[in-house]
Amino acid sequence: MKVKLAKSFCQAIILSASTFFPLICLYNNAIAGNIESGERAYWVLFDSKSKDSPVRVSDKSLERREARSQMGIGCWYDYPVNRDYVRALRQKGARIRHVSRWLNAVSVSASPGVLDEIAGLSFVREIRRVSSYSRLREIEIPAAHIPAATTVFDYGPSYNQIAMLAVDSLHDQGYSGSGILIGIIDSGFDYSHISFSDIVSENRIVATYDFINGDTNVTDEPDEQRDHGTQVFSVLAGFDEGFLIGPAYGADFVLAKTEIELQEIQAEEDNWVAAAEWMDSIGVDIISSSVGYIDWYDTTQLDGQTALCTQAANVAVSLGIVVVNAAGNEGNTSWRKVIPPADGDSVIAVGGVGPGGIILNLSSRGPTADGRIKPDFCAQGSAVYAANWRRDNYLLAGGTSFAAPLVAGAIALIMEAHPEWALADILENMKSYSLRPPIFYHIGPQSVLVGETLNIRISVDFLPDNNYGWGIPDFNAAVNLPQDWYGDEIILNAIALPENSTFVDSLNGSGLFTFIPERSQIGEDTVIFISSFGVYSDTETVRIAILEELGSLSAVVAPHPAVDSAVFRISPNSLGRGNIYIHDVSGILIKDIEFESPGGNFVVLSWDGRNNSGEYVASGVYILNVSLGHSTVTEKFFFVSSR
Repeated sequence: MKVKLAKSFCQAIILSASTFFPLICLYNNAIAGNIESGERAYWVLFDSKSKDSPVRVSDKSLERREARSQMGIGCWYDYPVNRDYVRALRQKGARIRHVSRWLNAVSVSASPGVLDEIAGLSFVREIRRVSSYSRLREIEIPAAHIPAATTVFDYGPSYNQIAMLAVDSLHDQGYSGSGILIGIIDSGFDYSHISFSDIVSENRIVATYDFINGDTNVTDEPDEQRDHGTQVFSVLAGFDEGFLIGPAYGADFVLAKTEIELQEIQAEEDNWVAAAEWMDSIGVDIISSSVGYIDWYDTTQLDGQTALCTQAANVAVSLGIVVVNAAGNEGNTSWRKVIPPADGDSVIAVGGVGPGGIILNLSSRGPTADGRIKPDFCAQGSAVYAANWRRDNYLLAGGTSFAAPLVAGAIALIMEAHPEWALADILENMKSYSLRPPIFYHIGPQSVLVGETLNIRISVDFLPDNNYGWGIPDFNAAVNLPQDWYGDEIILNAIALPENSTFVDSLNGSGLFTFIPERSQIGEDTVIFISSFGVYSDTETVRIAILEELGSLSAVVAPHPAVDSAVFRISPNSLGRGNIYIHDVSGILIKDIEFESPGGNFVVLSWDGRNNSGEYVASGVYILNVSLGHSTVTEKFFFVSSR
């Protein structure tokens, strides 16, 4: 059955080849490395579109749009770029790289002089640099075969990266991504590795295209060009029981080679845009992208609308494609933020956590420039088990590049289980069933007098943040929607409680600690609160100062008389917030000061001789009024100003 399905996809490719590639790739000058001296890559954006017939897309694409989009055939994005505009650019001396109907733009290689002439054309709306991205190198170390937990399958050392997302439970239920078409945009792929043997034998690699060299061979150049893409593909879809099993091992695939690995310089974003348009015409359901582009952008432009690759990703989503992108490895750099196109509003940006679920320092953070939370979700991004094509074995890899395909592959299982769900449904249920490490809050005083009651309320916050987003999705729950999901069952308890104390536990992330100390407990004590659920646990330590009973409230002003400033020495009678009021002899308020009484023998405050307006007061008699708790004390003092 899968073979027949794959053949129908291939027929769709043949159908679209005569219409799509002339518009996107016919003008491609092959590779960014062929740019002549003095030339650079630019986007040329046009002000209007061709009125020719819309580009034909596959039946699979139309079915996807009907199911998960409000756009059908003949929408604005299907109309081609005006051929006369493209011809005019060539006549000016520009070398055409890609033509994008989604952006109504052409990427060109051109010298500054040619670019000046192009800028003068009446139909040219804007010219921008094509961006590129020098990626931080992921960690790669050889990996041995480590026995791991077994359910229906033996996942070997890849178990943790799968189980963290509860994908093993979905595999147990028979889900594998069957019938879902996934596009992967990356550096190159070697699918001769043993982990791809089922995919190859069942003809589930539907189409390939090399946007660097302008051909269909994504496995050539047997060097580091293949490394990254092969690893990403294997993490998403490999199947070698006892070693590596990816979330969507039963899906079908479209592979786009877009990145130039030479000297760690990535290919320009126009390759990404062209690949996304090509994948739409074929009918992919999901795009998994572990690349991004920042060279000609800055963090103020991370608004989900500015970067052209982000604009293209937004178009893909509007056409019913689920776009999953690595958040980026910029957490330790001056950039720090997510990388385009991960800033897109509907693009699912994936951050990286360690095997224990704690955020990696390198994982890019939010918020976006317009204040939105990013990343959206997290998955394992260190010690990720992946294919090593060089030796036909495995290695451990790290970076958000490997967190993204784990989430993309898991989303394929949601789509297999619920083909009727739109992106909004998928996101809503992923957010509802995600976990992240708790953040503790305790409310209440941390000092108490002997015999008085101390109440400390402990609560745990699980709202999304700009480190984890909504957290690590539980895909088994997102598919099956259980009412009694364990993520809501937060165990909160306290240990090492002082004598005379009680603690009320709860399952909704809050608890109340009540304590009445005795004289024998004067000093400091420590209470440790623990929250634990799923793969996470966290602790909060509260230090309690137990104080002697206090006497009556009193206040002393020094020196006497006070010259230019005064010091108030207050003996408090209780804990909490107090107030100092300074009046002149006529009763007019001159100055008010708040203070905090933490307990102890004295609170010492100073007054610089200024009133509430910041002006120095004159010499004279003033009245000090101190209020704390339910007590008040009043003292007169003489103030001398030499100013």
